[in-house]
Amino acid sequence: MIESKGRELETDQLLDSQNADLPPLSESFKTFAPNSLDFSYLQLPEWADFRLVLLELESQTDEIRCHLIPSSFEEHFNYEALSYTWGDLSAEPQSILINGKRFSVTSNLFFSALKRLRHGGSGKYRCLWIDGICIDQTNSKDRNHQVANMGRIYQNAQLR
Repeated sequence: MIESKGRELETDQLLDSQNADLPPLSESFKTFAPNSLDFSYLQLPEWADFRLVLLELESQTDEIRCHLIPSSFEEHFNYEALSYTWGDLSAEPQSILINGKRFSVTSNLFFSALKRLRHGGSGKYRCLWIDGICIDQTNSKDRNHQVANMGRIYQNAQLR
């Protein structure tokens, strides 16, 4: 369950593009992941200010599974912010799944953060903002837009 300024949203509703009661988030989610084996970012919809990661909790496997969704400051989702040290870039990168597609992260982010974070909280997902995942580091326009929003992103994050 994810709380959004005075109202609670079932996380499944966020992932269900057929639910008409939700804001544009649900309409855009279905087209947010391209059809390929490897994850690639799509441009944020005009209404969105940043992306959030929904980390699947307590998976039956060691595989880390996430969903990357667009969000806006008007939604006021409860999320935790994590700025993560990129770690040793010469170390073997680890693969996670984002929207069902492979995505490489540093071993540091994988072992020190994601594996631990998925073993806490309640419900099916943990809502996070992680700079190493939510910002398209290969796109200077997206990166500049997200960096400009980082102060507000951290300000709105929940402390746990």
